[in-house]
Amino acid sequence: MRNHSRIFVLVVAVLGVAACGPNPGVTHWEKVESGTKDDISDMFGFGPNDIWAVGKSGLALHWDGTSWKTIGTNTSHDLSAVWGSSSNDVWIVGTSSLVYRWNGTTLTPMTGVANRSFVSLAGRSSTEVYLCASNYVYFYDGSTFNELTIGGESIPCYRFKGNATTGVFGLMGSTGGSSVTKLYAFKNGTGTLSATTEIYGNYEAQLIVTAGTDVWWWNGQKSATHWLNGQTLDVKFPPDEKHIAGWSNGPGDVWFSGYTGVISHWDGTVITEIASGGYEGPLMYALWGSTDDMWAAGTGGWILRRQTVKPTAQ
Repeated sequence: MRNHSRIFVLVVAVLGVAACGPNPGVTHWEKVESGTKDDISDMFGFGPNDIWAVGKSGLALHWDGTSWKTIGTNTSHDLSAVWGSSSNDVWIVGTSSLVYRWNGTTLTPMTGVANRSFVSLAGRSSTEVYLCASNYVYFYDGSTFNELTIGGESIPCYRFKGNATTGVFGLMGSTGGSSVTKLYAFKNGTGTLSATTEIYGNYEAQLIVTAGTDVWWWNGQKSATHWLNGQTLDVKFPPDEKHIAGWSNGPGDVWFSGYTGVISHWDGTVITEIASGGYEGPLMYALWGSTDDMWAAGTGGWILRRQTVKPTAQ
């Protein structure tokens, strides 16, 4: 019998990122050599010449617009997530209390970090960063890490994913034995929480927040729950495949990826499968990009890119 739990979804503004420009002549998914066979778990970037990817066995990669280059981490532990407030302020988290910070030239381990295995992170600035562990959420205020609580209780956290394009991000966790989902918001820069509204749904492992009243969640299965303006809709993924990752460029531009390399797109009305150019096969754990320049990555170091050409005025 399925265990129903309370899900907390926290929404907060984050810094915007410049849109990626298209490369004329490329209108489909194409494979980009990563130089690794290690699994990639997450991606984040600041434009077409500045993208990060992290993954298994301490893997950290940086795209400079020409090629993926390895960034040394001096660890064999898995890295779970990457996020940054700017090109000179990039954060990477992982298992065994790993938290790294990039200053534009050097990747340095952070000190004063709790002994946790971190699964994701997001933030609004260099002095407002939120780290998600399996059963805890930590707030970095520019100098120290402090645990966030609700009513004096820790916040079990399973998903905390930023969205640079829409300027929001969400946190998913669960407590108790109810199926009530609450939407929360951070008070700007304080690391405290305030309840905004309630939605309803079971515990799920994946989350996209495209706006304060436009939320997607799913558990790696063949359908997702779309909560829009207080109403829920069950949306089936094509082509009857399980999906494990998502990214939103806005309410009418949401991407999903999953098993056997399937990639799907929500246009605001329906979800359709987007051909991946014959690259079906690897699990796709990570998505990142913009409307005109999307990236997907996953097992075996696979990285795909899809660039869209806009019509040129005559």
